[in-house]
Amino acid sequence: MIKYDINLEFIIIANDITIEEEKILNRYRIENLILYKVPRETLYESWNRGISKARYNILTFWNVDDIRFPKAFEKGCSYINQGIQIVYFPFVLMGIRKVTFFQKRFTLRLFSLKFVKAVQFDKEVFMKGCMGGPFFMFHRSVIESIGFFDGTFIVAGDFDWFARAAYNNIVFKKIDKPGGIFFTHSGNLTVTNSKIQARENKRILGKYGFFSYNSSNKYLL
Repeated sequence: MIKYDINLEFIIIANDITIEEEKILNRYRIENLILYKVPRETLYESWNRGISKARYNILTFWNVDDIRFPKAFEKGCSYINQGIQIVYFPFVLMGIRKVTFFQKRFTLRLFSLKFVKAVQFDKEVFMKGCMGGPFFMFHRSVIESIGFFDGTFIVAGDFDWFARAAYNNIVFKKIDKPGGIFFTHSGNLTVTNSKIQARENKRILGKYGFFSYNSSNKYLL
């Protein structure tokens, strides 16, 4: 990022930080890194906390186990400085998946690698699915316009926020450069909370009229 002459600040919201984790952070202190130690909270509460603490107007999130590509980051900053409110990227999905066989008596771990394309922005499509990907960037004005992330969500808070932004005609821009590498593993929220995600997705779709309840309290298209 230094190569592109971009002023950065890194805000770490550490939930229930351990002594060892704090030692590591202190060992590798860098300029403009600010650490906030907080009790356990939802991912989106931590995101909101980081947004509130940030000094600059271009904002993004960086999971500790992911890799961002600097050229895409620079391109995102450029578009936002030109007036785009949210930019999003294709990305590389990398991880380890378990495969069981012989009646689940044996488990094999397989390495997986996949390029995930970014879809062209469409208001209804973005209100029906989480299409912004993990490396999206945005201007602070979006928060001022539509509000913070809903901290009551466990997994689908980004989907809810994208849908809200699309509904309110926020300006999105797809960037063709891949944003980075997103790692999946058994500890990922989306992997360990698939049932919660399905329930939260339906809650969002219901909000915008894409689902309705029948008498048995089940969602219908």
